Amino acid sequence: MEQSFLVFSSTCDNANPGEYHIGGQVTNGTTLTFTRFGNGTTTAATIKWQVFEFESCVRVLRGVTNFASGATLDVPIPTVTLAKSFVIATMTNDGATSDNNDGFGADLTSTTNLRFTAGTGTVNFTIYWQVVEYQDAVVRNLILH
Repeated sequence: MEQSFLVFSSTCDNANPGEYHIGGQVTNGTTLTFTRFGNGTTTAATIKWQVFEFESCVRVLRGVTNFASGATLDVPIPTVTLAKSFVIATMTNDGATSDNNDGFGADLTSTTNLRFTAGTGTVNFTIYWQVVEYQDAVVRNLILH
């Protein structure tokens, strides 16, 4: 589990962000968990997933973090090499309509810090994150504003 990470896509025929934003995580060595906000989900979702597992040279840190839109949240992590690391993050939120507060950003701002940012509004997020450190890779980061 420490050397594997999850990538997935999902579709849902519903304009409610609480329905179509789906968070995913590797729960243990044999289980993946996909979550939507709350228990009131009514629309079926199609999820296509892949788990990448490596025998060596990869370390995956993972966690679940809650925060609100209009905020910046710094999450301390064990030391990683920035030039060999990248973030994969998915989320759920409690929004009822699609607008500019439904997105978030995730960035490694230092070797020991993972930062989440979100636009203005009143939405609550649950972020499911993975930091992948791949020793045989060169990661280049570009942030556009």
